Amino acid sequence: MSTARVTASFPATADSAAGARDFVGATLVGWHYPTVLVDQARLLTSELVSNAIRHAATTSSVTVERRDGVVRVEVEDGGHGRAVVCAPSTDALAGRGLRIVDSIAAHWGDGPCPNGYAVWFELRHPSPPANGYARPSGGGP
Repeated sequence: MSTARVTASFPATADSAAGARDFVGATLVGWHYPTVLVDQARLLTSELVSNAIRHAATTSSVTVERRDGVVRVEVEDGGHGRAVVCAPSTDALAGRGLRIVDSIAAHWGDGPCPNGYAVWFELRHPSPPANGYARPSGGGP
């Protein structure tokens, strides 16, 4: 399967996490990825965009890229700093986002980028068939 890449921008508003989550989900459904991967990508995107809104308070750019066996989602914002995996108390209302990313993603990372700062994650899965339909297993042509 060839590489494909799409990007969308979202303002630093409360509803942007949902918008970014829907953008990533619709992209992956359109690329015929299985529901479990789509759901994981939606959850992790929501966590990263929420962090961007909370910590950078700037427009976020969300890029979804596919290449053989890997889906990569990158959230870029105008902030500066580092993504830190926290150890929140059991009654804390925040601080678990990167723990969730770390537990689900095959890989994730962060760092400066030309317009500020980016955090990304990758999910691995066999590439879906080009026509979106799996060939039945068993006998037959």
